[in-house]
Amino acid sequence: MTTKHDTPRPDGAPMRAFGHFLRLLVETTSWRTGLALALTLGASLTEGAGIVLLMPLLGLIGVTLQAGATGDLARWVASVAATFGLRPTLELVLGLFLLVAVVRAVLQRWQGLVNLEVQHAFVASLRQRLYRSIVNANWVFVTRRRSADFVHALTSELDRVGVAAHELLFLIAHALILLIYLGLA
Repeated sequence: MTTKHDTPRPDGAPMRAFGHFLRLLVETTSWRTGLALALTLGASLTEGAGIVLLMPLLGLIGVTLQAGATGDLARWVASVAATFGLRPTLELVLGLFLLVAVVRAVLQRWQGLVNLEVQHAFVASLRQRLYRSIVNANWVFVTRRRSADFVHALTSELDRVGVAAHELLFLIAHALILLIYLGLA
């Protein structure tokens, strides 16, 4: 015997709920959501740049990089350095690698702070909306509910929504990174 909860919903309600959640997140946190995504992309791109810089670094310490994509990357980095009138020396490549690592660390730190700010702002906004709804609710509705249900909704459940918002940002940012990497491959 199936219940109404066992059957799939053909009306697309889960996707509408997801769209509403995402729209509410963006409306509530405005530009900070975009900044969080941009910082995630920046941190990932600097990670890719660090990997690219490893190729000439390995070549400078004696590892042969002639064949395949690694040789192509090493030649590309050497040609970029040549356009600026530089020769890829050990000091230059190590310095660039260190610079990229520092920039990546700064971006990741900033990203973590912005993600937490987005999460907390979103939860605080939802908490205020829920509190206002409870305060403005019909008195009969309020008296028929347990106060623990309201407390639970205002605390535990909204914290779970905050975690969901954080994970959604993580998912979107890494999906964009995947698309960039697939485009480059």
